[in-house]
Amino acid sequence: MFYQAALGLTNVPRPRTLWKYRAKRSMARILKELQREAGEEAWMKETIAGVDSTASSHYTLNGTTRRKRRTHDKAHLVVGVRSLVIPESRFTRGTWQDGPEYESLVSAALPGSNVRATVEDKGYTGNPNATVTKQLGATPYMALKKNAVFRPHPTNAYESMVYFKTRFPARWSSTMKWRVKVECANSAKKRRYGDLTRGSIAGRRNREFIQDIAHNIRFNLLDELAE
Repeated sequence: MFYQAALGLTNVPRPRTLWKYRAKRSMARILKELQREAGEEAWMKETIAGVDSTASSHYTLNGTTRRKRRTHDKAHLVVGVRSLVIPESRFTRGTWQDGPEYESLVSAALPGSNVRATVEDKGYTGNPNATVTKQLGATPYMALKKNAVFRPHPTNAYESMVYFKTRFPARWSSTMKWRVKVECANSAKKRRYGDLTRGSIAGRRNREFIQDIAHNIRFNLLDELAE
């Protein structure tokens, strides 16, 4: 009902109808547009964005024993650290690595925004991801691994990040501390909607997008009330 006018609907579909078409591939494109629109107002006020992933569980039948086996999916999110809205997300298998999903996330979320810095954990650390962030006009703040090497004359975006973190630790920490807000967004969404899903991979993916839409509407309204 909230998007009835925007979608040009003459009437609101019944829940049974929505459930039937939830797993269709065409629904994913509609849900992605609604996700961005639901949090756009709060997202345009953000100057720092966080990138993280969170797991969701589901059960499958284990071979011929018909015994349920618990497996995991993974949602990769871009989060505004001020308002906790989620303008962009991707849904993958739980065994997929975080790093390769980074470029598609920030390339969709950062253009047209006011974000000037991104904060990430070690799963996204690397020169390709740091370079992408710099090309989009933002400064990467990625948690460094133990084998990170300080070079007095940086030659790429990753080495420049290590140099900045080593020479200016206070300035680094003042931005990196905002990464905790990403965990707050993940916690708020799971506490509200749970982390157990069911159905096909397409249905679980679209369900994740629906949760992001509801989450954005909720925190966009909270941001307006706070002002």
